[in-house]
Amino acid sequence: MLSSFVPSYVAAKFQLSRPEYTPLHQFKHIFGVHNLVVKDEGSNLTGSITDRFVFEMLSPVVSQIQAGNFNKPITFAVSNLPGIQKSIDFYCRQLDAQLNRDLVGAIIFVSGMNRPIQANPFTVLKNDGLSFCTVVQLRNLLNEYTPKDLEEIAQSLDICRGTFVDATRGIERASYSPLMREIIEQNNGMEPNYVVAPFEDPILCNEIEDYISDHQLDTKLIPVSLAPEYSENIQKYSTFHFSGLKIKRRKWYQSIQEPFDKKNRYRRRCEVFHAKPEATDLALTELRQRHLSASAQSAASFSILRELPQIDPSFDSTKHSVAVINIARMED
Repeated sequence: MLSSFVPSYVAAKFQLSRPEYTPLHQFKHIFGVHNLVVKDEGSNLTGSITDRFVFEMLSPVVSQIQAGNFNKPITFAVSNLPGIQKSIDFYCRQLDAQLNRDLVGAIIFVSGMNRPIQANPFTVLKNDGLSFCTVVQLRNLLNEYTPKDLEEIAQSLDICRGTFVDATRGIERASYSPLMREIIEQNNGMEPNYVVAPFEDPILCNEIEDYISDHQLDTKLIPVSLAPEYSENIQKYSTFHFSGLKIKRRKWYQSIQEPFDKKNRYRRRCEVFHAKPEATDLALTELRQRHLSASAQSAASFSILRELPQIDPSFDSTKHSVAVINIARMED
């Protein structure tokens, strides 16, 4: 058996900063909602909700270090979630600073759009030596590649050190479901009637739905996307629902995700509401006026609030509370 890379005196004190209990802001009479709370994930250390995902992704490494049996470098494969590179770099620097050696890295795989067959099947976009991540552009959509395919690509590019761990389809542990517990605790124990969340990270919406189901809440989840209907996440996970003055046009996309995810939870096809770019721009302006920094994906969630009576005719703005998850602050 190999000895641990980490001396016992380091392992005994080793820890990472857990992202939790970000602020919950309360607003009255905004975006057509009388009672609105905003879970501000832009307040995480790197300004993004992906801190939660990366922390959980690295938690087995932390456990191995603390147990004294971390004896092989690890390369994680992740999809190109908004903010993922900053989160990985932040936590890997914490690892590096405590271990005094670079043992954990990541490859960010970016989906292509089915380029012509003569094009290279993959291209390294970024590997500047300053980041713990290498960004690789694929020719086809990421969901067309198996974990074995991705590992072979990494090995062919000589960017895979030690154990290859595929996290492009999520991980075995929940990353985002604590958000709902925190929202309820910070809201004096009151569950929101609606939760509006960006669908740019489908795992976020899946885990919110898990929490609602597991705790038998009456909360309704409304996933929102700024992406066009041909985007990969929409085709993988959802039914696409166009928004407008009257939400009537509907296009259906067959889900191609596996019926069970890495947590062994069943994943059904869900309905995603499309936010208009012009409405999102107006929402960004109003958020800035209220000194709340939000990414475009988050602003899309705010922009849909005025359409809640059309999305759900039972919505009553004077009685129902709404929670919006602000997944990231606006980039400088």
